[in-house]
Amino acid sequence: MLQKTPEMAKIAKNIENKVLAELKKTKKNDEEKYRKFFDMFGEYIKYGIYSSYGMKKDDLQDLLLFHHLNDDKLISLEDYVNAMQEGQKEIYFASGKNLAEIRTLPQLEQKKKDGIDVLLLDKNIDEFCVMSMMNYKEKEFKDVSSEKEEISKEKKKELDKLTSDHKRILDTLKEGLGAKVDDVVFSAKLVDSPVCLTTKDGLSMNAERVLNEEPGERDENIKSSKVLEINPDHALFKALSDVSSDEEVKSYASILYDEAMLLQGYEIEDKAGFVGKLNELLIKAAKA
Repeated sequence: MLQKTPEMAKIAKNIENKVLAELKKTKKNDEEKYRKFFDMFGEYIKYGIYSSYGMKKDDLQDLLLFHHLNDDKLISLEDYVNAMQEGQKEIYFASGKNLAEIRTLPQLEQKKKDGIDVLLLDKNIDEFCVMSMMNYKEKEFKDVSSEKEEISKEKKKELDKLTSDHKRILDTLKEGLGAKVDDVVFSAKLVDSPVCLTTKDGLSMNAERVLNEEPGERDENIKSSKVLEINPDHALFKALSDVSSDEEVKSYASILYDEAMLLQGYEIEDKAGFVGKLNELLIKAAKA
């Protein structure tokens, strides 16, 4: 067929190069005009990277714009990297259904406190785009909702001691949650919130949601490997650490898990059960 000939392939490549050159020129010389273009067609650029498994990264990455934590304006990857804090090794991102929910994610609390900027990925294609790219200018993309977090030696030592001192509580909470989580750990991400859910093995809760919303039949829903992270400085944990009964600790586990789900904008499976256990706690507190 005509469209598969080498001549047509060469023409197509030349047209593509001219379009890309014109877009880069517009982005550099007329920021407002380019932003309007990107509002309408930006998702197609992101899909171009994702659908090519990152092969088109070099051609398209400097055309990308994202929302970010430190400002309401869109930012390019180049501008993000140029503004990174001294010693920052990764490009942080947070993903979710919409900007309002992403901005209130508990996993962002320590980043906000430290003044570290984070890309806010509110489109379904966004996370798959950056994960296809893997890195930008040798800076790897890092999901703030990933279990793994680079922390100082002092902080690691502090968390290791807390884990050793409160192993019974952590193990009992994990046992109480069963297959819902792979682990229960102390968090270095939280400041004000008592809990959050992170994931391991590269599949985020947002990616899980997007994939399960895709049309088509599947034997079972895709599930991410979740970790319940607890804020050791929160009054809720301090109260929990005083509970001597393992069965009582287990009964609190599902409340903590459901609270983390709600904080992150997700539905909980058993609303009636959550309310019932919450009411039990309120009644017990009122009688104390």
